[in-house]
Amino acid sequence: MWQHLGLAFAATALAGCSLIYNPNNLPGAPNEAGIDAPPDAPPDAEIILDADPSKLELLEIAPASIDEGQGDGGSRPALLVIGGHQIVESNTTVAITDASGTAQLTLGNPVIAKNGNWIAIAVTAHVDPTLGAGATRALTVTVTQTLPPEAGGGTAMASLSGKLTLVGYGELDALGKLPMTGAKINSPMLAKYSKVDLSTVTVPKFGGNGRAIVQSVSQIKLPDLDLSGTDGSNATVDGEAGGCGGGGPATSSPCGPGAGQGGRNDTLLGVSAGGGGGFADMGVQGGGGGGGNGGMRTGDELIVTYGGFSGITENRPGGGGGGGPSLALVPGGGGASSGGSLELTAGGDLSVGTITANGGNGKGGNLAGGGGGGAGGLVMLRAGGALASGTINAKGGSGGGGGASGGKGADGRVRWDARTGSAPALAPNQAPTLHRGPAFVLDDPVFRTTDPTITVIGTAGDRFDVSVENHGMVVSGPRVMLGSGGMSTFSPPLQQGLNHVCILLFGGQPMTSEAEKCIDVAFLP
Repeated sequence: MWQHLGLAFAATALAGCSLIYNPNNLPGAPNEAGIDAPPDAPPDAEIILDADPSKLELLEIAPASIDEGQGDGGSRPALLVIGGHQIVESNTTVAITDASGTAQLTLGNPVIAKNGNWIAIAVTAHVDPTLGAGATRALTVTVTQTLPPEAGGGTAMASLSGKLTLVGYGELDALGKLPMTGAKINSPMLAKYSKVDLSTVTVPKFGGNGRAIVQSVSQIKLPDLDLSGTDGSNATVDGEAGGCGGGGPATSSPCGPGAGQGGRNDTLLGVSAGGGGGFADMGVQGGGGGGGNGGMRTGDELIVTYGGFSGITENRPGGGGGGGPSLALVPGGGGASSGGSLELTAGGDLSVGTITANGGNGKGGNLAGGGGGGAGGLVMLRAGGALASGTINAKGGSGGGGGASGGKGADGRVRWDARTGSAPALAPNQAPTLHRGPAFVLDDPVFRTTDPTITVIGTAGDRFDVSVENHGMVVSGPRVMLGSGGMSTFSPPLQQGLNHVCILLFGGQPMTSEAEKCIDVAFLP
């Protein structure tokens, strides 16, 4: 059919008519915006004939919002896709404005679909301190194209208002903007910022019950950070920044299978000590005949979930140490808490100094049993751009001495996801698991074919599932395993317009920062 149409188009062109073909004049099923798709047209057909550029029409914009900071600090610009009719490549320009005229936007060069229905353009929404967290600005998008002489010359212009919003976020650039209790930063820190830059200040220790999560649309710059566990005492100690508490004398750590067990004195074998907390490995059993068991190994190297069951193994924080029992009037040493949990997620570049998330040390028991050490913590570093990290300490704490010594805590877990940069350095004499998570490697997010390839880099053997959202419809893609070089490509099932492509780590849950990673791409036939 298309061969016959091509002959007809050629004849029409020779007769002096317009050299632009309007695919919307052919029958086809329209999408939600009323943009037709010719049933017989190959998706990458280059034949364009018989359009009327003076009838430029805009119908839709995706996504519906742009985040302040997108495109700054090494992050990817927002990809904006405009749908309509009679769009031609004729000195075509795109402008985005807001009513106040203060939106700080930089636009790339527009890319126009050959079927005349789509425009894709990169938009950088610069960090704007005048745009507060949660504030929005309604944007107007205007497309202008030059008309040929046979269409009367001049320009055609069309606009869409109320379809696109700029969303503001706060900037974390001063200690006074951190939630504090005394000399500690409260966790969880679930706020998302347009940028984070505390590189010139001394950041206090993280505390609180929840893990410390710092996310930025653009870059993150942080100095040394401390999430170390608390040493054992004469009573139970609480965990900090999502860490697991340590048990008091003769008491087990209070959290899950990684918890070190309290020791119990044996009437025949005498004094015993508390077990160390488990995490990347089992905690060490406490000394003495009735020494407490070390906590179990928990979680997985890829950290597909922060808590609960991943489909592979049970994921819990690193365990605290168990307490050593008393001997007559001599109190046993308490177990220590584990190191805390930290996630730093930057849309762009991420740089951070030394991170300390060691487990605390068990308390000594003198003639009685010592407490077990806490396990090392969890550190997750995710950069959409380059990663630069100082040394990471996630070492298990030592057991306390005494009539019997407490068990050592297990080392922690570290994961880093980045397109570029080098693996974080680990402190000497420790062996926390260090795992590279998946990251997209994509130079150009605009595709002309239905079967493009997208590259993901990470660690060999890691698996993930692909999904694609387009116009509110989600389609499942392939399951991918990274190859021997830690890199694989896949072809997502794209539809015309903007496609939100996500990878979900095997065993993880959708819409969780540790398990899902997404990118916007456009298919312009």
